Formats: sequence, structure tokens, C-alpha cells
Amino acid sequence: MNNPNKPILHCIFFPDLLAWERECFEPILQALSANYDLRRWEASTLRRGSLKEIRATGHVWVISHRWQHALRFFSSVTRTRLFVSVLGPVSSHDSIAMLFVRRFRSFVPRGVTLLAHSPLSYRFLREIQHVSESQIAFLPLGIPTTRVESEKTPVQGRPFVVGTLARFTSESNLHYFLTVAHYVTRQRPDIRFKLMGAGLLTTHLKEMISSLELREQVSVHETRESAEVRSLDLFLFTPLQNEHFIPLLHAGAAGLPVISLDLPGIDSLIVDGRDGFLVSVNETRPMGELILRLASDDYLRESIASRMAQRLRAELSPERCLPAYEQAFFNVSPPRETSSPRQTAA
Repeated sequence: MNNPNKPILHCIFFPDLLAWERECFEPILQALSANYDLRRWEASTLRRGSLKEIRATGHVWVISHRWQHALRFFSSVTRTRLFVSVLGPVSSHDSIAMLFVRRFRSFVPRGVTLLAHSPLSYRFLREIQHVSESQIAFLPLGIPTTRVESEKTPVQGRPFVVGTLARFTSESNLHYFLTVAHYVTRQRPDIRFKLMGAGLLTTHLKEMISSLELREQVSVHETRESAEVRSLDLFLFTPLQNEHFIPLLHAGAAGLPVISLDLPGIDSLIVDGRDGFLVSVNETRPMGELILRLASDDYLRESIASRMAQRLRAELSPERCLPAYEQAFFNVSPPRETSSPRQTAA
């Protein structure tokens, strides 16, 4: 039931959002609903009457992978404050002249705030796209509702499985994942690799697996869910461009050890050698050797996975993330001990 005494926030989900992406927003939404009148909408079912209600009341938070299309639509139909999560790459089709114009004129309409969910995304929007500081906020996503596992129980005779969860797009850098799989399986043919996710490159990835003669060692699992992550023994996080850390959050919540490329902002989640491992971007041999090391060291895998799970619970709980969202949406000042989102992203 709607509460007339609480500030209203309309949250609109677009159908292009995958289930495993949406799961990392749910803890934040549940925390917000305790103090605010949170009204959920599915963009695919919105009608004229719904848009009329949204235009007339509260703020609007749009969550969509194709966020620029959502931004253009809702900025033209709503008169209220509009917040848009940046979950996909900014269009790269601008001319040089348009990029020059953006140094003096933002592509973000008045009354709109972009929500960056990774430090790299925040810096790109501020420094390259020249979005005004008053129209962007850095808001970390929370640990998903998947129960954090303390440790994985080994199954006798089951192969060691390395995998990732990603959109099957060029930004996910899955060619590198397959290159690493080729390196590892030439030394340990018993190790298996699993690609989980969905996207336009599914057929291309399967063809590449065949061309590398990895059909027995590498499998592609088309899924919009996160449940299969728990079937892994080791998780790789390998994107070149990360607008968020959602796959890595699922890995941590599932109690998996993680090896990640050394991306901007990743040190907010992983301290190299303590609760995960970092590898220089697209370095095949160091990544492969780490996989081989972890595949033969149960204690090391369990210890780094446990420390990462503890860190996620401590730093990305809904309660810890909530003040930043309240400040962005409703200008509620965070507690003094909570660091500024902009300071975190800087």
C-alpha cells in the first residue's frame, strides 16, 4: 500500500536487464522501501495511466542496460527528477565535432542524474563525456541476495571448473578468457572452463571454441540467472570495460575464489593476494599460472574466498550502501563515518 507520508521513488526496470544483474539492485531497493514509498514498474507493461502517475509524483529511477535510450525517452515524458543507472557503455558513434561540443554542453538533460556503479564509469562520464559533477553520482551496488557460502564441498571425481558470468559482448573480453583456457588445458586437460551468460556473440564464441579445439574443455551455458555460478571452483573477472562489478559480486556471494584483471576501482573489492588475485590486463601466462596454482591448492582457494565473502558482507551490505542512495535521491546527509561517493570514485 502506498504511504502518503513517505517520499515517493518510482523504480522502472527495462526488459533488457538480465536477472543476475537485477539481483544486485534488490537489496538496495528493499533497504529503501523501509523509509520511502518505493513503487516498482516494468517498462514493458507501462501504460498511459502509469506514465501519468509517474509524471505527477516522486522521483524516477530507471534501470536499463540500454540506458541512453531510456534516458532519452523518460527525460521527454517526466517532469520529476530522473535518475538513470549507467549499466552499459556510452555510445561511441559521436563525431569529433560532437565530442568537442560536449566539452561545453553536457548530453545529460537538466533534472537528470546519472548513477555510475563503478569508479571507471564515473571517471569516464566526468572526464571524457564532461558530465557535470552535479549530474552524476557514484553509487556502489550491494551484495546480491544469494547466500554467502562459507566454503565449497569437494565432490570426488568431479573436474575442477573455472568460469565466468558475463554478457556475451565485445566489452566482456571473452576472447581473452578462451585464450587463457587454451593455455591452461594444454597443461591440465582435466580442468574445465565454463562461460555463463547471454548475448549476441553466443554463436561466435562457440565457433571460436571449436577452432581452438576446446570443445571438450570449454562449454557455453546460455542463462540469464546467477544460480550456475555456484557450480564453479574458481571465478575469472576479465572485462576490459566495466560499468559495474555485478559478476564479481555474485562470485563473492557464492563463496568462490576470484582472479580479476587489474581494472580501475577493483582494489575497492580485492586486495591482491589477500582476498583474491589481480593480473595485468590481458596477460595470458600469469593468469594461467595462477589458475594452475589454485587448482592444486584447496587451502589457498578457501582462505581467499572466505576473506572476500567477509569483506563483501562488511562493505557492501544494504545498510552500508543505503546512505549514499538516500543522499543521491533525497539529499539526506550520510553519517559522518560514511565516505563521500565522489571521494570514493575519484
